[in-house]
Amino acid sequence: MLALYWKCVHLGCTVPWNQPSGEFQCPCHGSIYDRRGVRLAGPAPRPLDIMRITTAGEGITVDTGEIIIRSEYDPSQATKI
Repeated sequence: MLALYWKCVHLGCTVPWNQPSGEFQCPCHGSIYDRRGVRLAGPAPRPLDIMRITTAGEGITVDTGEIIIRSEYDPSQATKI
């Protein structure tokens, strides 16, 4: 599981999920990201930022107070649940 920050790393637009295409698509400037937030197209210079996920018992917590900037996707960024 990844907690992606839906703010485009290009100019900060909200990047909604497009269900038919299976991608996050920036409606303003055309950046496109896959389900892991990896940049597929457009002017964005890198993947979407992420937030830390912690688990305790059956609970899942996303730390929205710390945005993690990443330069690439690495499987170790995902939290196994």
